[in-house]
Amino acid sequence: MYQRSVSAGVALAAGDVNADGAIDGFDSQLIADGIGTGEGDPGYFRRADLDGNNPEDLVTAGVPKVRDIALDPVGCKMYWTDGGTGKIQRANLDGSNIEDLVIYLDYPVGIALDVAGGKMYWTDWATRKIQRANLDGSNIEDLVTSADGLVSPNGIALDLSAGKMYWPDRDTDRIQRANLDGSDIENLVSVSNHTSGIAIDSQGGKMYWTDSNQSLSNGFVRRANLDGSGVETLVENLRHPVGITLDTQDGHVYWTDLVTDKIQRANLDGTNVVDILTGIDEAGGLAIDVLGGKLYWPELTTKTIQRANLDGSGLEDLVTTGID
Repeated sequence: MYQRSVSAGVALAAGDVNADGAIDGFDSQLIADGIGTGEGDPGYFRRADLDGNNPEDLVTAGVPKVRDIALDPVGCKMYWTDGGTGKIQRANLDGSNIEDLVIYLDYPVGIALDVAGGKMYWTDWATRKIQRANLDGSNIEDLVTSADGLVSPNGIALDLSAGKMYWPDRDTDRIQRANLDGSDIENLVSVSNHTSGIAIDSQGGKMYWTDSNQSLSNGFVRRANLDGSGVETLVENLRHPVGITLDTQDGHVYWTDLVTDKIQRANLDGTNVVDILTGIDEAGGLAIDVLGGKLYWPELTTKTIQRANLDGSGLEDLVTTGID
């Protein structure tokens, strides 16, 4: 066990971490894409089958402003940012064994994992930074800062095959990317609306994102080529879509909507929109475990993490105490 003070955050580790336990050639971004919420309400986590059945409470207490969630299915871990406590935490996929990885952050928002590289990446609204650390929270690095023109970084997603990270900046109305070390920053897309979540299909050469207007009367799911060209509106007439994640194997895009309290799904081209879950009390970020057939998300009102079986049965509150 060790504790180390840094300029923004304290890293904590308790026990060994499998930082290189990913399968060779396994792209964690096809399993868990980085996404940010863009809202400041309290939060909690849930999970359900990909068809929306079997929602489960996974963490139900002490998560006042959970923003985003990312998964390591190989290591059986989920990671999340908590803007209320200024922490990055992780737990087993069943909600057990909660750990504080980084504390004393200001307002962490989006999070994404490079499991094979042993790194986690996150955005921070308050410090105007994109940072990364080892998966145990050690060795925190500043990658992109306000000195680089960063204002309000929201979600974050990785294209590990190309060595790139992508993020929307809410207040500069653009989507940007850089190398994983923060170098070579590029402006890719200018947007006119509030952009929240982002997901990458590296094999398909596309990035997907959610955005909505200031009045939250119209929201969209959009995509473009990875260089920012070829912008397409896939789904419109939403309210406030936030989290977004991809199942490229089955050709689906999933998103959350904070106003309609839904998780919805469409084909990757935006056709065949269906409601997966309704009445979910403001779901924020969204992550997918394709191997396990589950969706995970933080709920911003009831402050829990839940899960359910594939047939819709077995609603469980897995963790109800022990989170600061």
